[in-house]
Parts: sequence; structure tokens; C-alpha cells
Amino acid sequence: MPVEIIAEIAQGYEGDPGLGRLLTRAAARAEADAVKCQVVYADELATEDYQYFGLFRKLEMPDAAWQAMRELAREEGLAFYLDVFGHASLALAERLAVEAVGIHSTDLLNTRLLAAVERSTIPRVFLGVGGAMVTEVDEALALLKGKAVVLIHGFQAYPTQNGDNQIARIGFLRRHCEAKGYRQVTFGFGDHVPKDDALRLYLAGVAIGQGAAVIEKHLTLASTLCLEDHEAAVNPDEFRVFANAMRVFAEALGEVKEEELLLGMSEGEQRYRRLTRKHVVADCPIKMGHRIDAAMLTLKRSPAPEAVNDLQRVIGRVARQDMGKNQPITSHCVEEACR
Repeated sequence: MPVEIIAEIAQGYEGDPGLGRLLTRAAARAEADAVKCQVVYADELATEDYQYFGLFRKLEMPDAAWQAMRELAREEGLAFYLDVFGHASLALAERLAVEAVGIHSTDLLNTRLLAAVERSTIPRVFLGVGGAMVTEVDEALALLKGKAVVLIHGFQAYPTQNGDNQIARIGFLRRHCEAKGYRQVTFGFGDHVPKDDALRLYLAGVAIGQGAAVIEKHLTLASTLCLEDHEAAVNPDEFRVFANAMRVFAEALGEVKEEELLLGMSEGEQRYRRLTRKHVVADCPIKMGHRIDAAMLTLKRSPAPEAVNDLQRVIGRVARQDMGKNQPITSHCVEEACR
């Protein structure tokens, strides 16, 4: 199962275009697939008397700065995503022709914004569902029915305790969406493991096991700088380790193809199957013309390349030739071809 790794810058650019470009370049060097930022316009997020309104105002950047980041991401081979919080930031995302927008769970009930996103030209939406009720998720998905939606589970609690992640909820959401018939929905995890936690580079692998195909991880230039959103962020060198680990986990998880008899086995597993399966052999001498019953057979490993390994394909068949004890049974030994 492929996994997409997003370097989450969030507000870590601190309203500084130069810092934003550095973080974008760092995301590419850290082997992320995409970079994502929060487009902050203070008036979209809060009233003037809100305690962080001044901070939000400092995070605002001109369109030209966002355009430069978008062009740099393209040059570096990164997808470029923006979290939007209102119509102005959504309009910017459309002008920049970003590949996807993120909707924070703070706007899960913002039906006007969700409806505007649905009308927009942007094809993909990362919908945050941390702290959301199932009914709220359903209502949001109903408004975004024309988009490819990734439900992103996870939240930032400064710090988020590992037990609070409730990563099994991703599996629940998968089953819920399958039952509801939401075919345009996939799943992801927003990683907020504290930056000093020993599991910060690996805990998100649990989400891959639950079916997450997108993993967001906060990126900073250096933890000691204490830039915005640094609490769960890792530096570029650590991020590279994280990204590679997630891809290894996804590769190891694989993908079950229930419609195939081989269930999506790799060639290595098929080879293992061929080498280790026991063959059907005669457990006693069998005369030509005798109908073979289960008591005449057993399973053993043998060097015979065409030997049958399924007892049910031999039981009840008539022997075409005499067979000695321990002789491997092939399709030529019985009256009907078997494999």
C-alpha cells in the first residue's frame, strides 16, 4: 500500500517568506512527498479581542510570497497544499492552483466554507476530524461529495499524549465510510507526537496499520529555534528517517486483494508457498484402478515439481497406475487432471 508523506509546516513559517522557502526546501531534502501550510488571515480566524489575534496578524503574508513558495515546491518536485480558513484563503488556493486544500476540524461545522470548497476547482480535500463526532463527519462529507476527501485523524494538545491518539478510530472511520458507501474517501493521520518522545519517528506506523494512506508530520528547521508549531515538529534529518520508516511500514503492510485467490501475494511469498507446501503422497501401495480414499494418502514434502498439494483434488479419484508408498501424486496418476 503506497503512503503519502506530508511535511506539515502549519504556521512554522511565522509570516516570513524567506523562512517559508527554507522550510519548503527542507521538506524536499527530507524526502517528503508534499508540503502543507496554513494560510492565515487574522480576520478569517478570530475576532480582534481574541488572545491570539495579534499573532495571527503577524502570520499574514502577501500573495507574492505564497506564489514563490508554490513555485519552489514545484521545482523541488513537491505537491503543495494549503490549509484554508475562509473565502479569502480559499480564493488564494484557487489562484495558486494547489493540488489540495486542508480544512481544519475547527471548520468542520462551517457549512458556508465547505460549500465554497465543493464549488471550487480544487479536486482534493484533507478534512481534519480530530475532536469530531461521527454525525459531524457525515454532514461534512455530504457537502463535499464531489471531492476526493482524505479524513485526517489526529489533534495537537501541546503535547498530545500517545494514549490520546486513539489511532484505532481510523479503522472505525474506514468501516463507517464503507457502510455509508462513501467511495471518494480515504484516510490519514496527523502526527503530533511530542518532539522529545522516543516514538516520535515511528508511532505513526500504527496508523498505516489501520489503513492510513496519508501521514502528516510537522517539520521545523531546528527544535531549538522554537518556531511556531515546533512542539511536535522534527528537523529535516529526523524527518527523512521518519519518511523512510513510514514507507517501509507501508511496504511491509502490503495490500490484500480479496478478489484474487493469491490475496495479493508477492512473488517472494508465492515462492515461499511453493517451497514449503507439503505434497500429497501415497501412504500405502495403491493399485491401478482403485478409487483413492483419504486413508491412502498423507502429506509430505518431496522434490516432485508437479506434485499435487491439495488432498481434496485426489480423494475420490481412480488411480491410473500402480503407486508405491511415499510416491508423490501428480495429475498423471489419477483419472482426472488435478492441480
